Amino acid sequence: MGEFTAHKSIQSRPSQVLRSLTDPEAAVRWAPVDFELRALGCARLEAGATAQVAGRLAGREVTFDVEVVESDDGRFALRAYGPVVVDVLYLVEVDPDGDATVLRAHLKTSSGGGLTGRVMSTAADALAPGLLQLAIDRIRRDVELYAA
Repeated sequence: MGEFTAHKSIQSRPSQVLRSLTDPEAAVRWAPVDFELRALGCARLEAGATAQVAGRLAGREVTFDVEVVESDDGRFALRAYGPVVVDVLYLVEVDPDGDATVLRAHLKTSSGGGLTGRVMSTAADALAPGLLQLAIDRIRRDVELYAA
């Protein structure tokens, strides 16, 4: 099991950052790995929403069931269940100087069970720091390009 953090200052309002985090189409743009959205239970990623996504991890196609755990008051949290269990929490805060938004990301991984889960969990832990930083860099780009 690994735990990782990253943060980024974004020249935008917190509401615009949260809008990007909760928009399924935006999530496809900013996700650090390509994935296919196979099922989505709602139009926005709100608490209680579920989805199924498929992509590649460590050279293998994997499917994850995703549940949005929290989506309000500057917090967006989700849990993805698959060969690896991934818990992600994004905190959206006003920059202390008041001219930007700080996005903080916390990611925790654990094995989904079995030999495949242990192997994939090890691979996920090796890739997680770079992928987490890539995600928040892409979120910043997405917000700055698409915010209206």
